[in-house]
Amino acid sequence: GFDVPFTTHTLVMNNPDPCRSAFVMLEVELDIDFDLPANSGAAYGIAADEMYYIANRGGTAAQDVHTQTTKVVMRTIPAGGATNMNLLISLGRGSGGATFNRVQSLIRAFCFVL
Repeated sequence: GFDVPFTTHTLVMNNPDPCRSAFVMLEVELDIDFDLPANSGAAYGIAADEMYYIANRGGTAAQDVHTQTTKVVMRTIPAGGATNMNLLISLGRGSGGATFNRVQSLIRAFCFVL
C-alpha cells in the first residue's frame, strides 16, 4: 500500500520565554537503503507525504540503493508553551520482492524567540 507507517520519532519542544512566541524550524532527514530485485520498486515518505519512489526495471538486482531526503517545516509555539514535533516514517509501494536493509533518521529543531 501507500504510506504504511513504519515508525515515529517525537521531539518535545518548549518555548523558554513566558512572554513571547517562538518560531521553530523543524528539519527531518530520512536515509534509506533498498534492495531491488529485477522488476521491483519501493517508496518511502515523511509525515504521510511520499517523498521518494524508485523502480528497478532492469534484468538484474540492484543492492543497497541509497537515498536521503530532507524536509523542513515551520511551527509557532505560544509564550511559555510546548509542542510535540513528530517524524512519521512510512514505507510503501513495495513490489517484486523489494526490501529495505537500513533506515536512519534525524529530527532537529531550531527555536527562535522573537
